[in-house]
Amino acid sequence: MAHIKALGVDVQGQSGDIIRRIDAARAKGLDITADHYPWTASSTRFSAALIPPWALDGGAKALLQRFDDPSVQQKLRTDIHENLRLRGGPDAILFADGNPKYVGKTLTQVMQASGQDAVDATIAVLRGGDLLIASFNQSDDDVRAFMKQPWVMTSSDSSPGHPRAVGTFSRKYDQYVVKESNILFIGSNI
Repeated sequence: MAHIKALGVDVQGQSGDIIRRIDAARAKGLDITADHYPWTASSTRFSAALIPPWALDGGAKALLQRFDDPSVQQKLRTDIHENLRLRGGPDAILFADGNPKYVGKTLTQVMQASGQDAVDATIAVLRGGDLLIASFNQSDDDVRAFMKQPWVMTSSDSSPGHPRAVGTFSRKYDQYVVKESNILFIGSNI
């Protein structure tokens, strides 16, 4: 499994159930392993995080047309709002790479600067092109639970703007071996 996590407010706290299911499958002989990173943020494209798949069909040009199509506008707004809720709200979205006007800002900051609500700000940003985001959508407890599993290894692949590109292994050692010594021992960290 790539980047095992409990992503989103509706599934935070469910790492124990996920672990039990995987352990049960492993006990039956399935060879299941996973990679994991020690961060509560994930990284993806802004459109992939907030725009529903049906609205992305046909690419960027079709999406821009849908933003102005009265026949789908309300459904699109509702779906964006729900995806934003699942991701933890506008303060949990940090623009990491792309348009310099937004990089380093949260969606909340963009909303405040523009006077727009979250959905209108999302649409306005995407009209200017897609961006990479860091989305703070996981709980520390779930991160800890996954990393303690013997079938989980640390991963450090990344896109621009996410700290796992440069700080994954040092964070895991410092935070979960040194500071929280009950989480991992040096041997399991290596």
